[in-house]
Amino acid sequence: MNNIQIQRVFTMDKKQMNMVKDFLTQQQLKFELPVDALFVAVDGQRIIGTGAVQGKIIKMLAVDPAYRGSNIIGMMLSRLVSESFQMGQDHLFIYTKPESAKTFEHLGFYEIARTGHVALLENKKNGVLEHLTPLVDLEAESAYSPANIGAVVVNCNPFTKGHKHLIETASSSVDLLYIFVLSEDRSTFPFEDRIQLVKQGVKHLSNVIVFPSGSYMVSGATFPTYFLGDDQDQIRTQTELDAQVFASKIAKILNIQTRYLGEEPYNPVTDTYNQTLKHVLHRHDIGVEIIKRKAHDGKAISASNVRAYLASGDWKALREIVPETTWNYLVSEKASEIVEKIKKEAHLHKRV
Repeated sequence: MNNIQIQRVFTMDKKQMNMVKDFLTQQQLKFELPVDALFVAVDGQRIIGTGAVQGKIIKMLAVDPAYRGSNIIGMMLSRLVSESFQMGQDHLFIYTKPESAKTFEHLGFYEIARTGHVALLENKKNGVLEHLTPLVDLEAESAYSPANIGAVVVNCNPFTKGHKHLIETASSSVDLLYIFVLSEDRSTFPFEDRIQLVKQGVKHLSNVIVFPSGSYMVSGATFPTYFLGDDQDQIRTQTELDAQVFASKIAKILNIQTRYLGEEPYNPVTDTYNQTLKHVLHRHDIGVEIIKRKAHDGKAISASNVRAYLASGDWKALREIVPETTWNYLVSEKASEIVEKIKKEAHLHKRV
């Protein structure tokens, strides 16, 4: 152990990168970019451990089997946490195999949820409850106790008449509807704009609360795929974990009985997500209602088409599928830079 060192590796160093990839392959793991920082544990010239951080996610943690039982994981994790803190990130998550979860619990992480394939841990003891505290406090302060509570989780990139129809339909079926807007800024339109468009688009509904998803719902943009199989396996595993977090933490804390989903006629990934989510939530006695998408000119309204119309400059067609609040935003100075970017990247925005 005295000769073991933790060293930083830079992605421009192709020789080191190939050594890291080879090591991970030996551990039956995949090398996955991007990373904000990558470290290796070395014994002399030999790599015996790896670990990386990307945003809030610690990933690609692996140790040579001959060195397991030593403190290499602890050394690596300490370095990664320290590096993350220096980059201004103090809330961290680890996705690992279920049999490894206890190791990380001994090192200051707390399990949020698990499936048969993956466990999710964070370095906050009650992170989900802390995130939902404003909603819990609202309920405690209210003299009204809704008997039937539902939820929708939406991205709204941007908010369309289809989203409005989904939310209106769901809200008409419950006493209270939580609308969770995905917080990750990996979409064409930034989170702050997306959540404001949702708030403006549903302000006529008295029984809805719009709230950011935080890091606990549909965090697919940062979900690591390095220890999973093919695409379908990744989608199912990610969905199962998302459903477990929603059922065992979010729905339990907020007393949510029903989750509402939009029908997905075009995107097989989202359709697989919906079906897997439905299966898992039913096991937790949480109802799932799939609402038929609102159509225009015989086709389901899609945010993808909004972006496609922006790319092609078809403002007439676009106006037909977005509510007035979204239209006003799209033609405003605030959105002009995003619209120009969409036009320049028109090849990325095709109609469905």
